[in-house]
Amino acid sequence: INHELAKYMVVGNHVILRDKEGFVHDFTIRKVTTDINNVRMTVYAENGGMDLNNESAQPFTAPSEQKSLEWYLTQAGQPLFDSPIKLGINELSNLKRVISNDSKETKLLQRLITTVNAFDGGEYRLYAKLANNNTTLPVLNLQLDIVKKLGSDISQTFLIDDYNLKELTNETSIVDLITAVFPRGKELDNGTVVDISSIVYDDGTYYTTKGSQYIKNRKAHSEWSYSRFS
Repeated sequence: INHELAKYMVVGNHVILRDKEGFVHDFTIRKVTTDINNVRMTVYAENGGMDLNNESAQPFTAPSEQKSLEWYLTQAGQPLFDSPIKLGINELSNLKRVISNDSKETKLLQRLITTVNAFDGGEYRLYAKLANNNTTLPVLNLQLDIVKKLGSDISQTFLIDDYNLKELTNETSIVDLITAVFPRGKELDNGTVVDISSIVYDDGTYYTTKGSQYIKNRKAHSEWSYSRFS
């Protein structure tokens, strides 16, 4: 806690790191805990892409003709629809496929993985891109790059406890707990089910966003999980 940077470890502040390949990663501090003796500080921060793991993706039926990967990712209820994440490099832009997904509980992050993988095993990287050279208050944009499959699916590495595995922990958390209602209507003649994904509503307590199928309770969320709305 006496470290010179400790004063910046405040909920809402950002931690910006650059990995060994030069990509920038932006983390928002969500929770700060200090021990009773004010000696140790524990900081919980989330990557900017965590929203993909908090929101559910909508099922979609196969289109009548082949479509590009960008088309699938930008449809309503899909990972890049109405999202601050921008598509950057796309090495699979020349490919087109007919795919579908009827899962009703898939998170946007899992949908991103399965959709990209459906295009010849494609992979992606998500990182923050500095929009200017202002080192005091840099502007960060989240960028998603799509790349061709790298390597094989066969693992050549074995992790063995007390040999090359330094530490293995198991954590249980309710930081993503949200109290919500999942309204479902009748099934229409064309097979689609009526839902609320086209509705935008917010009365301060209950709210839903376009593309979401849930009505969430902001008050319950603040009581039963640490607030994401501060």
